[in-house]
Amino acid sequence: MESTLSATEIIHYFQESVKHEHIFHASLFMGSDRFLLENTLQQVIEKIFSPETENSNIRQKVAEKIHPDVMEISAEDKKNISIDKIRKVIENAVIKPWEAKYRIFVIYNIERMSIEAANSLLKILEEPPGHALFLLTAENIYSVPDTILSRCQMFKLHSLGIKNTCETLVNTHQIPIHRAQVAAQLSDGNLQSALSILENDWQVRDSLIQIPLRNRDPISISEAIMSFCAKGEEGRQQTKKWIAFLCSVVRDMMLVKLAGEQINTQIINSDFSKELQRATVNYTHYEITTFLDFLLQCLHMTERNVSVALIWENICMFPHKNER
Repeated sequence: MESTLSATEIIHYFQESVKHEHIFHASLFMGSDRFLLENTLQQVIEKIFSPETENSNIRQKVAEKIHPDVMEISAEDKKNISIDKIRKVIENAVIKPWEAKYRIFVIYNIERMSIEAANSLLKILEEPPGHALFLLTAENIYSVPDTILSRCQMFKLHSLGIKNTCETLVNTHQIPIHRAQVAAQLSDGNLQSALSILENDWQVRDSLIQIPLRNRDPISISEAIMSFCAKGEEGRQQTKKWIAFLCSVVRDMMLVKLAGEQINTQIINSDFSKELQRATVNYTHYEITTFLDFLLQCLHMTERNVSVALIWENICMFPHKNER
């Protein structure tokens, strides 16, 4: 079974399942927003342990990850989930709960399990102890073995959406409203991505926006961008993300060119709206579309062994080629 539900609907589903004692032993949650997944699973666990009433003691223990009947497993850095970690799950799964009716095992990103770990997990999913519940997550369902999928009920988790992500950034993370609005737009409503943008990419974004404005030396902009860029594959992945940011800027310029100031509310990079409106006057419609096409070509270059520094040098120089 695969259902696309909001977090609220999923939490209610588990609450009712526990009340009627029809809870399935293994559930797979699909989604790329780790923050949303963690928050949803935390509330699911609370309802499993206390479906009838709110219990502040349970909530605190689950939130602080100190509940004796909850065990969490995830991959470290870029490594796979090893068979040793799954063996610990199996060892603990046979132990009866300490405080609750169930023992809950949360395993994040199960697509990152080694083959041995996946085979080991499959055995416990085939014959689970009656008190053991498995809450699994995956970003890429196509990388999860079919044998594991067939033993899980599946939920595809809705993202928060741009509006709710913005509100969460402001109310929960105390992000200034103008930054929250831009980050929510750039992340397309993905809270985890929005927080990553604010923490890791906000400074480089200022340099990226200078490229189409053409008011700084292109070589100095390229050098500034490269000062933020990591080495190797990480730098290549950063470059993909930053080119996507730059595409959003050029997209904003296209909107301004077509509709003028009245389109201001639809601009993604609204904190630079005045600068973009002034800069767009110096571009033709053809130049803007050509620049956007070039950026898309640069995205393809990142998949090859083209130097990241060379890619950025060419991007920074491109708006000046037809400067009038």
